[in-house]
Amino acid sequence: FVQCCRVPPVCIDLGCSPSINKDSILLELVRMECHDPSGSARFNQGGEQEMLSADDLAAAELASNFLQSMIFGVSGKDSCALGGILSCIDLHGLARCSMLCNRGRELVSIEQVWKPRVAKLCTLWKLPVPSAARGGLWRQSFFQPLRPRCDGLYVGECRYVHYIRPGASTDKKVVNKSYHWVEYRRFVRFLPPDPADGACFALVLRDACGFRTAVDVLTNIDPRAHSKACCSAQDSLDTWNTDVKLRVMGGTYILNGSRIEIRCAQYGKQYLLALELGHGGDRYFSDRLIWKEYLMVNNNSEIIPFNLGRSSRGDGEPANFEKDHFAAMLLRPCRPLEWLA
Repeated sequence: FVQCCRVPPVCIDLGCSPSINKDSILLELVRMECHDPSGSARFNQGGEQEMLSADDLAAAELASNFLQSMIFGVSGKDSCALGGILSCIDLHGLARCSMLCNRGRELVSIEQVWKPRVAKLCTLWKLPVPSAARGGLWRQSFFQPLRPRCDGLYVGECRYVHYIRPGASTDKKVVNKSYHWVEYRRFVRFLPPDPADGACFALVLRDACGFRTAVDVLTNIDPRAHSKACCSAQDSLDTWNTDVKLRVMGGTYILNGSRIEIRCAQYGKQYLLALELGHGGDRYFSDRLIWKEYLMVNNNSEIIPFNLGRSSRGDGEPANFEKDHFAAMLLRPCRPLEWLA
């Protein structure tokens, strides 16, 4: 049906097969909806105008009616949209749909699309109803509340200056240099509250690996099992071990307003990471984490605070730009986790 518009829309069963790409079906239907069924021409992918046959016009009109019924319900626009196509896809699918055309943006902005999402959001994170919702601004109400984003990884680009003594290295890359930058990254992945017991798990990784490697590792770890394994492990990690998974700390987190506290363990040591969640700008939401506190409790129950080296301005910038070990972390969405948006 999507390719040739010859199969009746009623034959599409969005839940019958996991191989069906819901986003592709929706985008194709919206493209058909944006074509005027009463017209006789449309623009192809090359931007050239082409004539529509009678069969194409009939299929476009049928698809348009099908899309309207799926979005607004069979009884009209006032019906609830919970069973519609737009409520079946994730936030990133809605964003792609809104970028198709003006009609796609209009369909994505309707109240029926966002109202159930706001209700689900407040229930999941136990948040009060946003103030914008009282004015009927349901789309704004979805992005207004602060909560951990689960559709990607928070990444902090850390680095520091390593000074080289003359004659200390024979490497041609640094033999004539007095210093060089050492770069590594901190990754944090939050998982939504577990429906069974409400537990909120988080995975923390500090390594020099790239973003794709971190995604592969952090998306293929059972957070509950890994957290238990980290608490029970006592042997320290071999510094020459290249297995990135062994460097991942697992634990739980608590959301209190804009403050997130992650409690995790690794090789007999307990860690507390306190972070402040915020919006990165007008076009972003809940995508920035600033370090507020970092504590370690060793095997002797001694509390050791880490010096974060942050500026006194409270903007997350380093006090010394030559040593930035706790850089602010920004969200980087990734495909495998988009469904958690």
